[in-house]
Amino acid sequence: ALILLGEQEPDVYALLKHRRAPFVLLSPINPSKGCAYVSINHLQAGHIAAQHLIKLGHRKFAFIGSYPTSNPRALARLKGVKSELKAHGLILPDTAITNEPHRINSGKNAVKKILARHPDITAIISTSDYYALGVIRALHELKIKVPEEISVISFNNNDFSAFTTPAITTVDLKYQEVGYEAGNMIVRLLNNESINPITIEPELCLRETTSRLRSPSS
Repeated sequence: ALILLGEQEPDVYALLKHRRAPFVLLSPINPSKGCAYVSINHLQAGHIAAQHLIKLGHRKFAFIGSYPTSNPRALARLKGVKSELKAHGLILPDTAITNEPHRINSGKNAVKKILARHPDITAIISTSDYYALGVIRALHELKIKVPEEISVISFNNNDFSAFTTPAITTVDLKYQEVGYEAGNMIVRLLNNESINPITIEPELCLRETTSRLRSPSS
């Protein structure tokens, strides 16, 4: 029995079928018909992040993340962000989106690029808490206060996000719940029990890196 991350190539499915090996897909975006999977609503996660910032009065945004063409989960979050902004008559310019390798230092490097292009940015959306660490560090070095001058929100809700200073506001993708459900599902498959695909809904974890947009005079 196997638990596989995301979608797989057709040859993989063919091999598993030939071997009669039960499997569960973990966090796929477009799962193949008939596959057992535990998914996360990454699109909705993007909506949640953008909606939170919009409610706080922000209108100028940047998105810092990994190469979206090779990361369908990050791409889905970005699509959700763009869709929510569009619904409010706002846009996320291509020049305010960075595609960086998934490293903490990438967030730090990306901030400098973004602010050089868009010095009026008031909110940064990071595609993971790891990027957010670099983002917050870069803003600290630039003597830009978080969240007083720039708000930062990310995704995942890693354990450390509650212990940074300031603590990171993040969208919880509930990976622990995903893992639990995937384990339960694979056991049911091994016991030849019927199963239904599961989609986990994300949830906002409000902490200290986002705040209401302040007027220049405040």
